Amino acid sequence: TVIAQLIGHKPVWLFAARTYLEKYGTPKTPDDLVKHRISRFAGANIKKRWEFSKDGRNQSLDLKPRIRINNLDALCEAVCAGVGISSGPVWWFENSPAQGALVRLLPDYDMGAVPLHAVYPSRRFVPQKVRIFIEYLKEEHRKYELEHVIGGGS
Repeated sequence: TVIAQLIGHKPVWLFAARTYLEKYGTPKTPDDLVKHRISRFAGANIKKRWEFSKDGRNQSLDLKPRIRINNLDALCEAVCAGVGISSGPVWWFENSPAQGALVRLLPDYDMGAVPLHAVYPSRRFVPQKVRIFIEYLKEEHRKYELEHVIGGGS
């Protein structure tokens, strides 16, 4: 048994390398994705369908991936290398060494968000340094959201 304390949520976005887009074109709508090479994370609890929302309208796509990768670093490297388009929480891609080579796709569409949790073994004894660190994570997440989401940054 563990305790999971919610830190916040990170939005899910689509990404592709500039080199991929130069070669295959840039999708303008979710429907355009059927013509593209999709790279997917192969984790056990990952949703099979991509969900899009815009102006109160929802759309769900089940796209067959060209490749599936079960390592987040390897997936990010593949996308940066131009293998295809992938979706994921912002933090999967934003700290990549090749991050400048990536382009966010379909920014007008909402793909939802994933929760971030701090997980620790017991509620009975939580060291002061753990409580302080969790509060620090929450505050840093709030600052990030203000700067990037509300502030209109990446």
